[in-house]
Amino acid sequence: MQKYIKKYATKDNLLILALLGILLMVIAIPVGPKEGMTEKGQASPEDAEDMSAGSGDGDTASYEQEMEERLEELLQSMEGVGHVKVMITLAASDEKIVLKDYDISEGQDSLKTVENTVFYTDETGQKSPYCQKIITPRVEGVVVVAEGGDDPGRIIEITDVIQSLFDVPVHKIRVVRMKSE
Repeated sequence: MQKYIKKYATKDNLLILALLGILLMVIAIPVGPKEGMTEKGQASPEDAEDMSAGSGDGDTASYEQEMEERLEELLQSMEGVGHVKVMITLAASDEKIVLKDYDISEGQDSLKTVENTVFYTDETGQKSPYCQKIITPRVEGVVVVAEGGDDPGRIIEITDVIQSLFDVPVHKIRVVRMKSE
């Protein structure tokens, strides 16, 4: 045994052993709940309200409107485009992924898994599902009405910008000339 210790008890091996010990201690340190979470793993009312507020249709409409406004602002800043109006269509509405909690219990012959939705309670006492993730809808098509919409060079530039921003195929982007008033 002493031969074994003398053979393998080098400075490098002792250093590695000490670092492994420190690593195990760090892993074993208990951590508190995540920021914005209560002790039971549920969201605090303020954070949960932010993540699940509103209905799917209202959120989709505001998302669509925000994207249209941002694209209009961007296109109007391009040289030769002039005043623009933009319409964006979305493939679907927001998809909300709710947080699930799984209870595993042992039955007579097998394991049983019970899936429970995690809820939070707001200030008024109303329970709502905790929304873990919101997937915004994919842009389906874009129409741009621009003062410079009759110049083929501008049409290509506008189409390229939209394609790079929204990953929309070219045949679903339409740039037309704005009527003069």
